[in-house]
Parts: sequence; structure tokens; C-alpha cells
Amino acid sequence: MLVGTDLYAAFLLLTVLPTGYLICRLWDHREQPGGRWFVLALSGATGWAVCWGLMLLFNGYTLSLLSMNLVIVFVTVAFVGMLFMAIEYTWRTHVGYRIIAPVLVVPVAVQLLLWTNSLHGLFWGPETFVDARGVLQLDHGIGFFLHTGYGYLLVVTSLVLLVVALVDRKGLYRKQAALMLVGWVVPAATSVVFVSGVFPTDYLNPTPVGFLVGVSIWGWALFRYRLLRAMPIARRTALREMDEGVLILDEEMVITDANPAAQVMLDTDGDPAGRRLEAVLDPFPSLQSALHGGPVTDRTVAVSSAGDERFLTVSKTPIEQGEAAIGWVVALKDQTELMRHEEDLELLREVLGRVLRHDIRNKLNVVRMNGELLAHRTDGDLREKARRVVDSADDIIETAETARAIESLVDADRDRYDIDLVAVVSDTVDWATEKYPTAVIEVETPTEAWVRADEAVTLAVRSLVENAIDHNEGPAPSVRVAVETAAEAVRLVVEDDGPGITQQERQVFYSRSIDQLNHGSGLGLWLVDWVVRNSEASLDIDADDSGTRVSVTFTRSFETADADRDADRERP
Repeated sequence: MLVGTDLYAAFLLLTVLPTGYLICRLWDHREQPGGRWFVLALSGATGWAVCWGLMLLFNGYTLSLLSMNLVIVFVTVAFVGMLFMAIEYTWRTHVGYRIIAPVLVVPVAVQLLLWTNSLHGLFWGPETFVDARGVLQLDHGIGFFLHTGYGYLLVVTSLVLLVVALVDRKGLYRKQAALMLVGWVVPAATSVVFVSGVFPTDYLNPTPVGFLVGVSIWGWALFRYRLLRAMPIARRTALREMDEGVLILDEEMVITDANPAAQVMLDTDGDPAGRRLEAVLDPFPSLQSALHGGPVTDRTVAVSSAGDERFLTVSKTPIEQGEAAIGWVVALKDQTELMRHEEDLELLREVLGRVLRHDIRNKLNVVRMNGELLAHRTDGDLREKARRVVDSADDIIETAETARAIESLVDADRDRYDIDLVAVVSDTVDWATEKYPTAVIEVETPTEAWVRADEAVTLAVRSLVENAIDHNEGPAPSVRVAVETAAEAVRLVVEDDGPGITQQERQVFYSRSIDQLNHGSGLGLWLVDWVVRNSEASLDIDADDSGTRVSVTFTRSFETADADRDADRERP
């Protein structure tokens, strides 16, 4: 005949059915923050109930004590799993080993005391026995109280985290947090009631039943409110990961929060919270002016920092409570790359629509004029006139090629390649020697120097050398082309002894404007500028009456050079 302990044991064993089903459903969401620990906590609660039931079914001392030891193990698993589940659910990020390891120090020590109890009696005392009903009567030692105290510490911490989530969240996520909290309070309360000794029957531990009630509540949260599927995104995480800068202001225009992107854009040297917006924007008068007054919607302003001009699109939106504005949200978006790209496209249209047509028209006039002269004159200068026709045609072709090269360079997504700069210089010098036979070109290069650069770097080097020779009116222009290597960089140097690059031509690298005077001579320099930027290189110009020195510094590439050397070693 079944007695009370057997009936209760059978009931506890049956709790594995609903909890097992819920564990299987949660397993599909184990990669979500909190998912794996939720599975662990429910597994611990299920093992707790099963082992307590087995302890009631066994009449012998050894099996009863073994079942009780397993209860301690599964209780620890349930409490630890619930703590980490609450942490991940609240923080919205996976728990790392730096947090897991310290939490597990006490549980590991407790388990060592538990399973070596026969050696010291610090967990179960000598008066532990099985009574006439077959129920294990425990003599609690210091190890048990350590286990109980630490377990309740984990429970309280979990409850506090869930309360924080309940207060912090809204709508669906608040309902999730509320159900999570209630589902955890029920077994925690029943455990306190049982351990305190106020429950009338010593074997009738209500905690596993409390967990069954909690599991039912969590199941409701899982299916009704999409727990672990509709996961809340914490405000701080969203702000931290945004590319746009965000400032939160109170009604006194004091910054209460600023994400990392805003701190970088405004160069605040730390968190600006607590400072007035006016003080933070003091280095940026244009931005300060744009944000003065009421709401602002997508206004683009130019700001300068350390000599670098950037373009920011700003918005300013009130935070309203009823009819009153209690603060402001300022959004900043860096549009520098977009603005520069738009500027490049506009300049390209000018190049193709004005410069190219202008040059073609002028050169074709030369072709026509000389054609007419050749048609009416047949004296000894015919050869000279013919040469002028050929030269003019060459100029037209070269200008068109440069313009087409520039058109292809105005592409923000162009790739960079590993290029041997020494080979580029060698080819350029051969070309220049043929085109300008009177020029004296000195070359100083190592055997090789690989760089990461735009594939149009050859055109840029050619333009620099050509510009150095063309602007020298002497009978024998002198040009020095050198490649200098450093640990992480490779520098191209082009020097000449001409009159020096003019300020007007140098403006190509800064304002990049176009007018009647510089559109022809500056076309090659525009190409250089685009290649330098697409190569993520840097350019320096030093010019005086004795000549011009142009330096372009590229990022050095080692992979291709190493591969070539390895290939050379493998050749027989």
C-alpha cells in the first residue's frame, strides 16, 4: 500500500514531464543571451525534484544519502543557472569566464566538502540516519550552512536583477520581466518556508512543487510573450554601437549622456556628461550656431578640428512630457566622406563638361589652322607644320586619357593592390626619357619596394615627372626621382630645379576648384590627388625658387615581396 512519502515521491518524479518539455523548447533558443543558463536552471530544478523523490522511495541509508547529495548538486546547478540567466537577460550580453569563475569558487568548495564528508563530517553530521518511515533525517554541518547561505545569496542577487529589468523596461519586455520574477519568487519562497522548519511535514519539501509552478509561469512567458525570442535591446548597448553621435540634454542644456561616437566627433577627451552643451561646442562655433534655439532637422555644417575639415549633419529634437519640453536629443552624423564624394562627382562633371571640351576645341582649332596652311603652302616648313599637327593631336589624346582616368578614380570603393613602386618608377623614367630627350633624370631606388596603392599609381607618378619637366623652361631640365623605404612606409620623391610649383597649382590639393587658368595644367595634379587619396597615402609639397620637391608616402606591403622571395627559393 502506498504511503504519503511514496505518493509525494511519485508526484515529484512526474514533474520531469512538463519541465522536460520546456527544456526542449528552450534548447532552440540557447544561443540567445540567457538561453543556455535558463536551460541549466530548469535542468537543475528537474534534477532536484527527481532526486528528492528518489530519496523518499529508498529505505536504505546509502541510497538515501546518495540521493540527498545529488539534491545538493542540482540545487547548486539551479541557483547558479538562474543567476547567470538573470545577468544575461538584464545586461543583454553573454556572461564571460571572468564572471563565471569567481561565482563558482564557493559551489566547488561545497561540492568537495559534500563528497568527502565521510572523511571529516563537516557537511552531514554523525547523527544523520533513516527513521522508521524510511525518511532520511539529516544532521546539518557547517558545509550545509555554507551551501544554504551562498545559495540564498545567489537567489537574492537574481531577484534584484529581475526587479531592475522590470523597472527599466516597457511594454512587452516589462511583462516578460514580471513573469520571470514571479516564476522565480515562488520556488524561492517555498524554499525559505521549508528550510525555516515551519512546514508541518519534514519530508514534504514544497520547493520542487514551487519550481513546477514557476516553470508553468515561465512557459507562459515563453509562448505568450515570446521570452528569449523577442529580446529587449538595452538602451546603453544600442547607443554604444551606433555610428551616429547622440547627446542627451536636460532642460538647462546640460549633457546627461553621450555615446562614444559623439565623444569622438566632438573630441571631448572623455565623457562630457555634466558639462553644458555650449562649453563642449566652444571649439565648433558653426555647430554651436546651428544648434542654438529650437528644434533642428538634418542641417549640415562644416566643422574644423586640428586643421581637418569635416561635415556633420545635426538634428535636435525635444523630449516632451505632456506639453512641456524636459530635454533634448541631439543626433550627429558624419557626412564627410559623402560630401567629399559628392564634391568629386561635381568636379568630374565640370572636368568632362568644361575642361575636356575646352581643350578639344582649342586643339582642333590648331589642327584646322595648320591643315589650311598646309593646303595653301608647300614650302620648306611643311614638315614643321606637320609636326605641330601631330603634337597637337597627341595633346588631345593625352588630355582625354587623363580625364578618363580621373573619371574612373572618382569611386569611393576602389580597391588597393600590392604594387612594386620601383618598377613603376623605372617604366615612368623610360617613358619620360623618350618623350623629353633633353631632360636629365636621376634615379635612386632600391631593388624593389612594394606598396598598397590604387592601380592608377603609374599615371600619378608619370604626371609628377611630366609636371616637373614641363614647368622647367631651361634647355636641360633636371629631375630626381627616388624611392625611399622605411619600416612601415615607402616614400616616392620627385624633385626638380624649375621655378617651383605655383600657389595656384598647389590649391588643386586643397580647394580643388576649377577656373580658366588652372584647368589645363592642374588636370594631372588632380589625378595625383585622387590616386593619393584612393591609396590612403599622404602628400607633401616643398617649393621655392630653387625648385619643387613632392613626396608621396604609401603604406608598405610585405606579403607580395615575401611571396616572390619564397617563389625564387623554390625555383630549381
